[in-house]
Amino acid sequence: MNTVNVILNRKLRINLYKVLTIAILLSFILIACQKNVENTQLNKIKIACLRGPSAITMLKLMEDAGKYNYHISMYNSPEEIVSKIIKKEIDAAAIPLNLASILYHKTQRKIKVIASGASGSLFILSKDGNLNSLEDFKGKTLYLAGKGAAPEYIFLHILQNHNILNDSDIKLEYISSHAQVASLLLAGKCDCALLPEPFATEVLFKDSSISKTVNITKEWKDINGAEPPMGCLTASVDFINNDTEVEKFLKLYEKSFSFVNEDLEASALLCEKYNVMEKDIAVKAIPLCGINSLFNVRQSMKGFLQILHSLNPESVGGSLPDEEFYSKFVA
Repeated sequence: MNTVNVILNRKLRINLYKVLTIAILLSFILIACQKNVENTQLNKIKIACLRGPSAITMLKLMEDAGKYNYHISMYNSPEEIVSKIIKKEIDAAAIPLNLASILYHKTQRKIKVIASGASGSLFILSKDGNLNSLEDFKGKTLYLAGKGAAPEYIFLHILQNHNILNDSDIKLEYISSHAQVASLLLAGKCDCALLPEPFATEVLFKDSSISKTVNITKEWKDINGAEPPMGCLTASVDFINNDTEVEKFLKLYEKSFSFVNEDLEASALLCEKYNVMEKDIAVKAIPLCGINSLFNVRQSMKGFLQILHSLNPESVGGSLPDEEFYSKFVA
């Protein structure tokens, strides 16, 4: 009996050793796989964009990111991207042009513009059908997102040209995000709001009693002869120095631009797939997002920043960026 127990115990020990050996081997394999995944992630080119027009310009890139070793992250506000740019956690980012100028100064010229982005469109929305011109808004409170952001200065420039004073003629109430402004308007907690696309179309889609009263983008164009180049694509200097990689990326970005302009239905489907917005809203909003020229934009960018600087130097980082701000890829 004892002999049988000895044999059984020996077999149990051998089996236990086998199990432990397999477990240790599996652990090493899992650790190796994890490191491989981490290394792959580290080697990916990291791109950031904002939910809205800048994300729309990257729809095709999002769809094909796996083919080209790109990792694209989408954020709800520019503030979420700023720290990542400063900490060099991303290689390229689609952000507002004036924010790019601010970061150019803040990072000691460590980022530059490599292409344009979506120019976007701005509208004043209201339930009041009697408000049809800027003069009609005198005495009203207008809600808008982001004090110090481009939409504010675009609007102030237009008011200035109409000899309308903000605060005394039109009071401006600042909210943290476009999504929150839209929610307040839909909830009936504000009478009129300044919203960019696609938020403006989304509001109209959800409440037909609200309408676009004044096309702020058209007002700007009437004054300055062109639409305001609100968005741009920036990249770190380290990424820009890799000519081959940047040129490859810009070609794919250009294809993504073309894709959006050429195939509205497919773009709308991708908007829904990547949680940019619902497909039915996207079909109406995409044509209004100002997805135009990519590269021949240097002069319009400079003119736009000059206007913002004249309104408030801090809107562009204290001073206008020098020529180095525009990389060789921006004509």
